[in-house]
Amino acid sequence: MSLAAQWLARGVPAPQLVQALANGLPDPVHCPGALARKRLTDKMPPEQPASPATLRILECTGCGIPGRPEALPGGLCRACRHADPEPGNPGDNGVRARVERLRSLARASR
Repeated sequence: MSLAAQWLARGVPAPQLVQALANGLPDPVHCPGALARKRLTDKMPPEQPASPATLRILECTGCGIPGRPEALPGGLCRACRHADPEPGNPGDNGVRARVERLRSLARASR
């Protein structure tokens, strides 16, 4: 791999590579290849570290216990999913209470 390709592989933009080669050139350049090789070798930027995998931790919306996203489907931990009825399915007592509340509101609005 050429020295310029190594610079580009390390994330250096092309204008910055040109700037590293062209800044402060001596008046007579006797051997341009050697000068470019020397500058590219001496000013080589450090390798970029590999980005670590992002670890995401969420909290259960019911009890606040932390957990990985795949362990909290629907935002609830296993204990909260089994303790509460499914969303939209409040159970037999909850349905009766809601219907009774709606009936009383309907009667009051007549």
